[in-house]
Amino acid sequence: MDAIIASAAPQLVTIAGAILLGLASWGIAVLRSKCKLEAGKAALDEVDQVVKAVVGNLTQTTVKNMKAAGADGKLTPQEKVDIKRQAISEVQRLMSTDVATAANRIVADLGGYVTRSIEQQVLEAKKPPA
Repeated sequence: MDAIIASAAPQLVTIAGAILLGLASWGIAVLRSKCKLEAGKAALDEVDQVVKAVVGNLTQTTVKNMKAAGADGKLTPQEKVDIKRQAISEVQRLMSTDVATAANRIVADLGGYVTRSIEQQVLEAKKPPA
């Protein structure tokens, strides 16, 4: 019996080593994935902050001036489209490539995310204070 154990021990050590190496590789892959996910979430938070700043700035300047210049004090549909394009352009200009790359790990369409985030900020700005 001792002879069988002695002859099988090197193979068992090799198998155990391979299993441990596989588990370590899997653990490293999970940690890398989690780090990328966290970086992506942080990037989306930064995108949201940029959107909030841009929408606030445009609301205080461009929108206010356009409404004041309008006959009825409202924006035309074309002016709304133009302001939205301006907001998207401004967000893209202010967003760093590192933030865009990290955010793209979380969302497939960063441009669509920015557009929806702008629309959400505009709706929140229109809400009466509670």
